[in-house]
Parts: sequence; structure tokens; C-alpha cells
Amino acid sequence: WYMTLEIDSEKSSDTLAIDLLEKSNVYTHPGSMFEYSDTPRLVISLLIHPSELDQGLDRILRFF
Repeated sequence: WYMTLEIDSEKSSDTLAIDLLEKSNVYTHPGSMFEYSDTPRLVISLLIHPSELDQGLDRILRFF
């Protein structure tokens, strides 16, 4: 179970995932791992505690 976020950015999904981890302490998978190559995407697991998901999504929103 996961969700994908399409990101409006000139950066690659790999770069976005690394930046998000280093600057906001949020672990995502780059869309390139799932062969999304049309636009940058981040893939987020839904198999975590709901409060952790909320906190992570809040950090993602503040990052962008």
C-alpha cells in the first residue's frame, strides 16, 4: 500500500527524495524506483502509524 505524489519540479525524483530526507527527515522512495519517468514523483508508504503519516505529510507540505 502506497501513494504517489506528482511533484512540479525541475529536479529528478531521486534528488527530491534525497533532499527531503536530508532537510526534513522524511523517507520516501523516488518515483524512478517504480519506473515513473514522465514527471518527478515521490512514493510514500501507507503501512505506518497514522500519526507518523500525518507528521510526514505535514513535513512534505512545508518542504515544498
